[in-house]
Amino acid sequence: MMEGGSTRSAVGKIVAVIEALARARKAPTVTELGAALGLSRAQAYRIAAALQEEGVLTRHPRSGRLMFGPRLGAAALRIAGGSPINPLWHKLLQDLREAVGETCNLVVFPDATPTYFDRVEAGWPLTLHFGIGTRVPLHCTSAGKLYLTRLPATERTLLLERMDLHSCTPRTFTDRAALAAHLNELAVEGIGIDLEEFVVGMVAIAVPVLTSDDRLLAALSVHAPTARLPPSGLRGLLPQLRRTAADLGAVFDAVG
Repeated sequence: MMEGGSTRSAVGKIVAVIEALARARKAPTVTELGAALGLSRAQAYRIAAALQEEGVLTRHPRSGRLMFGPRLGAAALRIAGGSPINPLWHKLLQDLREAVGETCNLVVFPDATPTYFDRVEAGWPLTLHFGIGTRVPLHCTSAGKLYLTRLPATERTLLLERMDLHSCTPRTFTDRAALAAHLNELAVEGIGIDLEEFVVGMVAIAVPVLTSDDRLLAALSVHAPTARLPPSGLRGLLPQLRRTAADLGAVFDAVG
């Protein structure tokens, strides 16, 4: 319970709500969130309604539970991409880029959509450019498939049934049963992989960035043209990727 909940300022209560939602393992109801923070039912509903109106929070369309809204997600991405402060996680991406020689990306999942949070480009002529905030598909990107592998089996099945498996390249999985079997294999390895399924001539591999209590924070991925990195070479990047992902998880735990 939040200490001094009844005397905390209005701004302080709003900040506490955002922080509590960021720590939650599962999207809470308004009542659950208010109880965790020592707010009255009326206070919790009033704050949640105000934040929803401003686009900071939104409600799950089926359960009504609270989630971060598009305005807060967009602000976080602008901060990551445009802040004059070079955060520690960016330095870790730079070090990884130096180690593997290819573009390194940090991808988050607002609204279950892979979204570029930070990246460091490779210094090569053949490079695919995605700006901070770029949103990409779930079913044919390494980060998106990694996200799907982390879902409980029932939730993954339900999502796959509703997804638009549009074809981006001739290699894109458009058959639900084939994609489901592929995701099961990737889940065993704990990775996501893209073999020219999103962009012809580009391959990618991703590993999870996890909190200390095993929650998915982001995907750490490397992508490269097949002219420099054949598909057979992707798994050779895993030891370095997993070390950096562990360091990133520790950084986000420390600052969160």
